Amino acid sequence: VFTTVIADNPTNILESVEAITNALVKGGRAYIYALTDEPEAMGREIERSSGFRLAIKTYYKVKEYSPRLNIYRYLAIRV
Repeated sequence: VFTTVIADNPTNILESVEAITNALVKGGRAYIYALTDEPEAMGREIERSSGFRLAIKTYYKVKEYSPRLNIYRYLAIRV
């Protein structure tokens, strides 16, 4: 079990959310990179995919990936 996890495969992140959640101690942080055109919806999807055991605290755009998609970094806390 870890206090910090960095998940930097933005193209397939939702497939890894359960493993990320299980790897964290309560109160642990996950830095999750995701490719999306709807950052708020992706944050909700990350929380839902974790069974609401991750809470998204912040997110910001890291890089433009294409004209319509961007890579965002989410800070999630294990609750």
